[in-house]
Amino acid sequence: MENEWHKKNVDIVKYVNAGVIFFNHTESTLTFVDKWRAKTHEVKNDQKALNLLVCPDVYPEVNSIHEMNGVRIKYFSGDQYNYYYFDESLSPSMKILHFKGPVRAYYPFDWRMRLYCSTIIPLRNGIKRYIKLAIK
Repeated sequence: MENEWHKKNVDIVKYVNAGVIFFNHTESTLTFVDKWRAKTHEVKNDQKALNLLVCPDVYPEVNSIHEMNGVRIKYFSGDQYNYYYFDESLSPSMKILHFKGPVRAYYPFDWRMRLYCSTIIPLRNGIKRYIKLAIK
């Protein structure tokens, strides 16, 4: 969350991701989804709308639970439940893969793609680091 892209888009990306959400089917959840739908229509972006409704000002502690706008929100680790760092490395703790933006090219994530991500990408990244150090 420290790179320039995140800093530039902080009002959209923040700490709650609209790509991976679990809901309990309750009356308060249905009310919240209606509020989210209306806010999405207003701001023209579901991610930004979600953050406006439920995102705290500071990064929440993993597994913490906050109540905001009529719903309880539990914050899970993005490395586990919203993994999209395929260009960096594979995490042994990843549970839900999120094929968004440029990493959509990694779908379908079959054995060939897993092999590529666990061998070629770390090798490529190591070579890039070595070249950067050699240039300095």
